[in-house]
Amino acid sequence: EKDSAIWYDVSVEISAMRKIYSIEIIYPEDPSLEAMAERLAKELGSYRIPASVVKKTGIRNLDQVTEPWLIVLCSPECRNSADVRGRIAAYTAEGRYHNILSLLVKGRSGDSFPEELVYETRPDGTVVEHEPLAANIVADSERESLRLLQVEKLRLLAPILGVSFDELRNRRLRTRIRVAAALGTVVMLGAAAFFIYAVSRMSLISGQNKDLELKYAQAQEARDQAQAQRDAAREEFAGTTAIRARDVLDRKNSELAMLLCLEFLPEAGRTTELPGILSEALEGLCKKGYVPVTSVREYGKDRYQPDPEEPNADARETDGAFPKKITRPVPEEFDNGKETFSLTLTDSSEEYGYAVYSGYFNVSKTSGNSITRNRICFLNDPERDYDMPCRDEVYNYLSVDTILSDGSIIGREHYSLKDSLFRFDPFTREFLPFYDEVPEPLEMQDAAAFLPGDPEVCLEAGIHVDEVRGTPADDPDFFSPYALNSDIQKFQEIPGVDGLIFGYTYLSTSVTGTDNSNKRTHVFSGDPFRYLYTIEGVIELTRLEDSNYLLGMTGEKLLVFSAEPFRYLYTLEDEFTVHVDPIHYELPYFPDGRQWMYVHGSNGKAVYDLEKGERLCAITDPGQEYSMEISADGLILSSVRKIPVLWRPEDGSVFREIPDVEEDEPELFGPYDEATGRRCIDAIRVGNIVYEYREQAVPIPEDLQGRVELALQLLGNRQLSKKERKTYGLELTDIEESPDDAELPDAAEQPDNTELTGGQAQPGTPAQL
Repeated sequence: EKDSAIWYDVSVEISAMRKIYSIEIIYPEDPSLEAMAERLAKELGSYRIPASVVKKTGIRNLDQVTEPWLIVLCSPECRNSADVRGRIAAYTAEGRYHNILSLLVKGRSGDSFPEELVYETRPDGTVVEHEPLAANIVADSERESLRLLQVEKLRLLAPILGVSFDELRNRRLRTRIRVAAALGTVVMLGAAAFFIYAVSRMSLISGQNKDLELKYAQAQEARDQAQAQRDAAREEFAGTTAIRARDVLDRKNSELAMLLCLEFLPEAGRTTELPGILSEALEGLCKKGYVPVTSVREYGKDRYQPDPEEPNADARETDGAFPKKITRPVPEEFDNGKETFSLTLTDSSEEYGYAVYSGYFNVSKTSGNSITRNRICFLNDPERDYDMPCRDEVYNYLSVDTILSDGSIIGREHYSLKDSLFRFDPFTREFLPFYDEVPEPLEMQDAAAFLPGDPEVCLEAGIHVDEVRGTPADDPDFFSPYALNSDIQKFQEIPGVDGLIFGYTYLSTSVTGTDNSNKRTHVFSGDPFRYLYTIEGVIELTRLEDSNYLLGMTGEKLLVFSAEPFRYLYTLEDEFTVHVDPIHYELPYFPDGRQWMYVHGSNGKAVYDLEKGERLCAITDPGQEYSMEISADGLILSSVRKIPVLWRPEDGSVFREIPDVEEDEPELFGPYDEATGRRCIDAIRVGNIVYEYREQAVPIPEDLQGRVELALQLLGNRQLSKKERKTYGLELTDIEESPDDAELPDAAEQPDNTELTGGQAQPGTPAQL
C-alpha cells in the first residue's frame, strides 16, 4: 500500500509538457517556461549526433532512443507543482529515477528542486537522498539563457545517448581547432614554397618578404583565435564549476567552495559567479564567532585529535584469570540438534580461585523452552569443576548475584512464578543458612553502630532498622532446604563501598513519582553476612564515576551518600531528581576539585554542587533537545530548536550558540584535554560540517587578487583530493593546446628585412625567410 502523502496517480494528464520521441519535458504552468520548453525541444530535435557517437552507440537520431527519459525544467514554482512532482514520483516508482534529468531555468538549486527529485523513494520503501547536479541556464537575460542552452543541452543529451558530456562538448571545440590547424598548415606550406622560390629567385627576395609578413600575420591571427576559443571553453567550464561551488557553499563547506573557486580565479572565471561565491565563503569563514569550515571527514584528516584508545572490554577473551565464556556439551538426554552450548561468566573470585558461569540450551529441536545451567569452575583445576545443583526443569533455575567475602554465593532460585533467596558453599557443594546470625531487634538508640549517620537524621530520610528480613521457605517445591522468602529481587556489591551488600526489592528503572511502598533497599554486612538496616523508597544505589558520592534513586528524590565510609549526607528533591536510571547523572572530573553533578532528561538539564548539596542552575527551555555533552571546562553543549547552544553550568546562562543551522545533536570537536578526558569548545560538529570559533573577525580585501591570497592563506596546505577532483569534474580542466600552435613562431622571430639590401640576401640570413 502506498502512503497517500507521497503517492501520485500516474494517470493524471500533465498539460505543461512537451514530448519529443521518448523524451518528456515537464514544467510548471508558466509562459516563460513554456517558451523555453519549446526551444529546448527544437534544439534537441535538430541536434546532429556526431559520427563518433553514432559509431559508439549505434544511435543516429533521437527517434532510435527507446528508453523513456524525463527532463524537468526547474524553477521555484516546481516545488509546489503537483503535476511535476507527481510525474517525478511516477518515474521513481517505476525504478527510473536515474532517467530523470533537470535543467535549472530560474532561481537557485536549493529553492527550485522538488522534494521528489532530492529524495528517491525506491520500490522497496527505502528513501535515498541525492544531490542533483542540474544543467544550468540561469542568466540575467533570455538571450544569455539561450546562449547557455547551446552548451547545457549537451549535458542533457549525454546520458540519453549513453556517452559523457565531454564527448559531445569537445566535438564543437575540435571542429574549430581543425580550422585553425588547417589554416596554420596552409601558411607553413606557403612559407616552405616561398623559401624554395626565394633561393632560386634571390632577385625577388624583397617582395617575397612582404608577402611572408602578410602570411605570418594571418597565422598569428589564427593562433589568437584558437586561444580565444580555449579561453571561451574554460569560461564555460568555470560556469559549470560555479554551480557546483554554490551548492557546496549552501551546505556550509566553506573550504571546499573556496578550492573550487581557486581552480579558475584569478586568471579565469571572472565572468561567472565564482568571484561572488569566493567572497561569500570568505565572509562566512572570517566573521566573529563559530564559522563553518569543512566536512567532518576532511577535518578529521589532520585537524582532529582522536580520543586515546581505550581497551575494548568486549573484545577481551578473559576477565582477570578466567575466560569470559566457556563451552559445554549438551547433555545426552536432550536432543536439540546442537552438540554444545555456551556459558557466560557471571561472577568470579581470584581470592577463592573459582568462577560462576551461566548458560542455557533448548530442550529439543522444535521447542523454544530452555534449561539453565550454572557451572562452578576452579582456577587451574578443571577436574574439580561441576554444575550447581538444580532441577532440570524449564521453569526452574538459579541466578547468582554475588560472591560474599567468605567465598559463599548468594542468589535467587526461580521456580515457576515463585522466587526465593539462597546461599551456597561452592567448596562443599551444599546450601547454607542464609544469615550468619539473626540479631535481636534493635532500638533506635542502639542503632548508631549500624546506621550510616545520625540515627534521627537517618530516620527522617527513611533509613531505619528492625525491618522484616525474610523467613525460611517451607514450600517443598523449593530446591534449597535453606531457601528464604523475601521481597529482595537482586543483591549488589558497589565498588568502593567495602563490607556492604545491597538488596533491592524493585528492579524496574522506568517508574517515577509512583507509590514507593514496595520499593526499598536492604543493607547487609558482608562479613559476617547479616541484615543491618533498610533505606525506604530507594530503588537502586549507584556510584558516580570514581567519586566518593553515591546516589540513592527513588523516582522522586535523590538520597546522597558518601562511599567511604558509607554515610548519608543529604537529600536532593526537585523536578530533575525523578530519574531512576544512572545514565541521567554525570559527575565529570575537574582538576580544580569541583564536585559538580550534571543531570539531563526530557524535562531539561541541571547542575548541582555535591559538596554544598545545592543546585547551581536549571535549564528549562522547552525547545531544548535531550542530548548533552560536557566540555573540558564544564560548559554544557546541546541544542534549542536545532540551534547548538553552550550553557554556563554555574548559572545556566547562554555562553555561545551557532545560529542559522539545523541539527539537534551537535558534538564537541575541539582538542582533546587529557587532564579531564573531555574535549574543548574550539570546534563543534554540526551535522556533517565542523565549525571553529574565531575570537575576532578577519578583514576581507576589496580586490579579487587580495581575496584569492586571503583564501590561500586560510586554506594553508589544504588541496582538492583526487576523489574531490573526480567528483566535481576537475580532472581535465585545461583545454589541450593544438599541436599546430607550438609550431608558430614567437613575436621575436618576426621577419626582419634590415639585412636585405639591393634585393639580395646577406649571408647567414635565410632563416629569416
